[in-house]
Amino acid sequence: YIFGFGIFNLFRQMKFKNGIINFISSTSLICYVVHENSLLRSYVRPLVWEELYAKFGHYHLITQSLLFSAALFLVCILFATIYKLLLQKWVYKFADFLSNSIRKLTSKITTKKLQDN
Repeated sequence: YIFGFGIFNLFRQMKFKNGIINFISSTSLICYVVHENSLLRSYVRPLVWEELYAKFGHYHLITQSLLFSAALFLVCILFATIYKLLLQKWVYKFADFLSNSIRKLTSKITTKKLQDN
């Protein structure tokens, strides 16, 4: 996670005017989070590699690894695009609502404690 955070910070300030680069970069964080999910990393990824090795052996393992990585990236971009188009607005609204609710509750608790003292 530290490596991903460092890479993110390196490129955070760069401004690109290429629409394709901007689109891919806006979905890359979701791709990274999906790819590094502990459930996928612990259970699904070993199964996929075992299946690739069983089907293709070590002769084509590098080619299959590159193709699998490209396919995974494209699927993640597809999911990220669906998320951005259909769910992101609702998630942001819910996150704002939750954040405001917690802020109000914290403020009430703090005010009550100050009044009690």
